[in-house]
Amino acid sequence: MDLGIEGKVAAVGGASTGLGKAVAWALAREGARVAICARGKEQLEHTGLALNRASGREIFAYPCDLATESGPKEFVEATVKELGKLDILVCNAGGPPATISSKTPPDAWSEALELSLLSTIRMSQAALPYMRRNGWGRIICMTSVSVKSPLPGMILAGGEARPGLGQYRRRSDDRTRRQHPGRPHGRPEGAGRPGSVSRLGVCRVHHRHHHPNRRRLRARAALAGSHSGDDV
Repeated sequence: MDLGIEGKVAAVGGASTGLGKAVAWALAREGARVAICARGKEQLEHTGLALNRASGREIFAYPCDLATESGPKEFVEATVKELGKLDILVCNAGGPPATISSKTPPDAWSEALELSLLSTIRMSQAALPYMRRNGWGRIICMTSVSVKSPLPGMILAGGEARPGLGQYRRRSDDRTRRQHPGRPHGRPEGAGRPGSVSRLGVCRVHHRHHHPNRRRLRARAALAGSHSGDDV
């Protein structure tokens, strides 16, 4: 499949492992130059080398923490400085820990908001001026299937942060379209709700909380060909 992104510059958050790594690999395979970020420098650099070897494309690895106020903007600006521009932004960050409502302290909700909602808002706000300068851009916001289909033990993943992300995406999309009608970047944003990314991780969560349909979920994940992103 030719996505028409040969030579485009893409930035992918939370891309040292899992879903982010798989997205970065897919973009590089389609001909994009890709910037990736994560908190762990050693794993991130290892992933960058692996993606470069597998795709032959330029991979820029920038360690930072997207859950901080400055991290998202730093990542976007470092990408533009290193690769010259920014065309595609994939807002993704490591998911919050598995927990249930009765055992979730207030601080955990604040951390989930920083990680899953505010990181996306900050990255998007930092990226839009560069995309408008290009006259083209795409922003993809990764959420979770638990937003529409709640999963046991995943109250933080499907609680307030990721549904809030969907509302932010829709409203910012309308605002951008009104400000730039008919422009190629007039509708730059979309949201993805991935299902089972890691068979092992999903089954561990369901087993921990004694999900009655965990065998069916395990089989469905296997049939869907879910991946951890670590097969690159």
